[in-house]
Amino acid sequence: MSFLFRWIVRPLLTVTLGLVVFVAVGILTVDRVVSNKLLNADFYTEIISQQDTYNRIYDEVLLEDDVRRASAELFPADLVSHEDLVGIIRNVVPPEYLRGQVEGAIDSIIEYLREDGSPITDNTGQLQIYVELGPALARVKPVLVAYIQGRIDRIPEDPPEDSNCTPGGVNQLAERYSDLHREIAAGKTPASIPSLEALAKLCRVLIFDAAYGASEIATLIGRDDFLSQRGLDTRVVEGLQDLRGEIRMEIVAGNAKGALKAAVPALVSPVVDDEVERFRAKWLDEGDRLELIDATGEPTASQIRADAAEFRKETSRGRKLTRLWRIGVLIGAALLMILVHLPNLGRGLRRVGVSVVIAGLVYLGIVKLLLSMVGLDLAGPLNEVTNWQPDIPESLMRLIEGILVSLIHEVTQGLDDLAIPALIAGAAVFAASFFIPIGRRMVSRFGE
Repeated sequence: MSFLFRWIVRPLLTVTLGLVVFVAVGILTVDRVVSNKLLNADFYTEIISQQDTYNRIYDEVLLEDDVRRASAELFPADLVSHEDLVGIIRNVVPPEYLRGQVEGAIDSIIEYLREDGSPITDNTGQLQIYVELGPALARVKPVLVAYIQGRIDRIPEDPPEDSNCTPGGVNQLAERYSDLHREIAAGKTPASIPSLEALAKLCRVLIFDAAYGASEIATLIGRDDFLSQRGLDTRVVEGLQDLRGEIRMEIVAGNAKGALKAAVPALVSPVVDDEVERFRAKWLDEGDRLELIDATGEPTASQIRADAAEFRKETSRGRKLTRLWRIGVLIGAALLMILVHLPNLGRGLRRVGVSVVIAGLVYLGIVKLLLSMVGLDLAGPLNEVTNWQPDIPESLMRLIEGILVSLIHEVTQGLDDLAIPALIAGAAVFAASFFIPIGRRMVSRFGE
């Protein structure tokens, strides 16, 4: 019986327990990577920032020819150039603001998967991903006003047809400025602006009074002032009345462009306000938040949440299982291996040390192999995956490729962070096993 245990049972148990230790070390390594990296929001946000993602979206992706052609179909070039459109978007949604919203969405997803009980889930435990659009909406009107004012600066000025201050000339210029205001209010850019510089100061005063509200002058030249004409939004009229002083100062000074720029806030505010409120009523909640999953519509939103719930369930089950292996199985297998070799404690420790060293070496080798593959060109596989959507801009593909390479590198590096300590720990246990006999002899001599 002793022979059978020594030469068959003990070696078989040693090999089996060594495999258990090997697997347990691997599971411990994977669990550390999952907990410290894959289920850590900072892991993703740092990689995305390292790729300068938020600036590259504006500097590269949105300037691609494919994106340019798509925007040309929605926004004619005579209305707004593609470069100007990108500039408007960047000013409304600046990179630092975009970064904050992306990081908030990542935090929501990771907290949901970790089951932290965070406020990003509703009462039914469903995944909710919100984007705070209040600050962006607040910037829409100032940005558009500044853009339109900037375009006015580039509009050429034409000399007036009649530089004499006649009733007909005043009426003509007042009518022309009325038309300019209507064009701007309709979202159009005037082809030219009549200059006021060649006119006498008194004539400029008459033009302003005729266009903006001196009824006696309007009656004299046979026309209603601009603010009295029908069909104009009352909010525009009220806004122009509030700005009369500033507009008058510019016209009297002969600054035609300055007068139009001063009127821009009143002219565009009603349209912008209506569009913002329409968007807010359709998509946002009371806190001006957009729920991204709900925005996909049904049944897609329900499917996304169902898939997320299933993934969270499996992730939780896997983490619980790894905790058992990490604490119980690894320690239990090591202790059993030592017990199998009792009373020779040193030999048992050596077997444990060798098992851990082998595990460390194998996982370290796997890590080095994976690291050597990180630099491989991922463009081919990515193109195959995205064949169903060939219009994806090349710069976006490069950005995705860079992020994926960084993700793989950091995950692989995380395996390295535990493989090396396992190798060191196994070597330490192996070395310590040789001190057991020395310690016994010392204790024996001390007892004598």
